[in-house]
Amino acid sequence: MNELINKGEKRESVLSNDEQERVADVFKEVIGNDKITIKQEPHSPEDPPLVITEDEFLRRWSEMSKMGGGMPGMGDMPASYNVVINTNHKLVKKVVDTKEPEDKKKVAKQLYDLARLSKNILTGKDLNDFVARSMEIIG
Repeated sequence: MNELINKGEKRESVLSNDEQERVADVFKEVIGNDKITIKQEPHSPEDPPLVITEDEFLRRWSEMSKMGGGMPGMGDMPASYNVVINTNHKLVKKVVDTKEPEDKKKVAKQLYDLARLSKNILTGKDLNDFVARSMEIIG
């Protein structure tokens, strides 16, 4: 994402405030983790529908802990992620437009798992479920 370099561009979301609230609610339910912050930002429609970011301090702390550094007695800090929803992407709009609640959740879950897969944080049972769901969608 182009957040690091402010180009002075101001994009407007194609989703209304009501639609953005509904999208956030669906993703909160699908993600089901209070440690994950959900943000909605109007990016280019060509950018990914969801991006997962991690606080830089927490990422470095985690890396130091894995190498034996960090502060003694502090233990591992829990992973804390941000999910940034691109409110201008057609697949996010599909979450809004899908009528059946279960289908809406399935699209949102697939988008979330694709974002996790791109960050190498989709593992174990979640990865197996993603593969099975992908085969169901394709088949």
